[in-house]
Amino acid sequence: MKEYDLEITSDNIKESIEKDILGRNHKLNKLMEMLNAIKNNKIISIDGKWGCGKSFFLKQLEYINKNEIQLNDKFNNLENFKEKYVVLYYNAWENDFHNSPLLSLIYNLINDFPKEKSQTASGKIELPFDLTECLKTISHDFINLDKVKNYEDLTKEIHTSEEKKQALNNIIDNILPKGKRLIFIIDELDRCKPDYAVDMIETIKHFYTNDKVIFLLGTNNLQLSYTISNYYGNGFDGYGYLNKIYNLVIELSDISTKKYIESITARRETSGWCDADLYGVCSYFNMSMREINRLLNDFDLLDEYMHTSYGGSLSEDTTIKYLFLPYCLGLKIVNRNELNKFFNGQGYEKLKDFIFLNESLIEILKRCYETKKPDIDQISDEEKKKILEIFLKQTYNDYFVERNQTWQINEIKTK
Repeated sequence: MKEYDLEITSDNIKESIEKDILGRNHKLNKLMEMLNAIKNNKIISIDGKWGCGKSFFLKQLEYINKNEIQLNDKFNNLENFKEKYVVLYYNAWENDFHNSPLLSLIYNLINDFPKEKSQTASGKIELPFDLTECLKTISHDFINLDKVKNYEDLTKEIHTSEEKKQALNNIIDNILPKGKRLIFIIDELDRCKPDYAVDMIETIKHFYTNDKVIFLLGTNNLQLSYTISNYYGNGFDGYGYLNKIYNLVIELSDISTKKYIESITARRETSGWCDADLYGVCSYFNMSMREINRLLNDFDLLDEYMHTSYGGSLSEDTTIKYLFLPYCLGLKIVNRNELNKFFNGQGYEKLKDFIFLNESLIEILKRCYETKKPDIDQISDEEKKKILEIFLKQTYNDYFVERNQTWQINEIKTK
């Protein structure tokens, strides 16, 4: 069974930019325009809810800075951006096992410049002679170079230095190509352990004051504010704390549901019943990219089940298969309490709202009705709606109020 997800790979990132699969090229262009206008140190938040594609968006920015791509849409800020900046991506969540955010950032910073390091046959990265000589002139005794034999020694020595800030700025000035500035992307900070997340923010605020550095923090600020509030104790204003840290917050909105589903599945909203209802669920619940992936994976798993001899009423009753099932899978992802109410016979009114707000779903309901009842095309729309509402309520009551029919989704384990 296919797993739906737009994985963060070089090929996917390249294709997503060249074909504007996610419809965010204009956002990338605007972000580059803004970055091109900045002349000093800034801390900028790229804010969005979990699953909206923040990491993919930030990796697109990194890719477009480091690689040549063929573009259909005009990026009128791209050349200036590539000429002005070097972009470094750092995943904070993957590194929160480190004891020191400062040490971790320094190591990743230095390690990202391959021309400035060499590697031995054993795989150990060694400090090259030319950088050692350069450090002697710029360190001003902040670093004990007698202890520095490799990159690990260098970062440890900086970590123990009393003049961390100055030593760090010296290294940034040294490794950046002439005339370039650094965009340091810090991603997934809201998923880190609370102490690491707070230490990282404090490190960024207090140690990275070099005017050549801009920080882009990919975060869900609402969740991160909860983390900060819990860390400092009840009553602490986590959101206010973040607003004092950030110079600017850029909200990354969700992408078009239709565009995303089409891009990863080749499904079209009008191509069939199951496609129309899946589109309807995603739109109704305003699902994120991650939630859409989960819905499609769950539906495909159950679709396979429905085509076996065990499918029972799930495959025989079209109302169950094409309306109730997708709707319940959506509730399972976004609101388990409402799903429980649905199973307990208290979910009809919201089910009705879900269906009658979408013309495609009304048409599916009409066709489900006509598999058992006479054609109703000849009657007025008002009468038609009343008939369909009665049919929908009777079907729901049969399964979940009077329980005259067997509903099997409770027994099905989706991942």
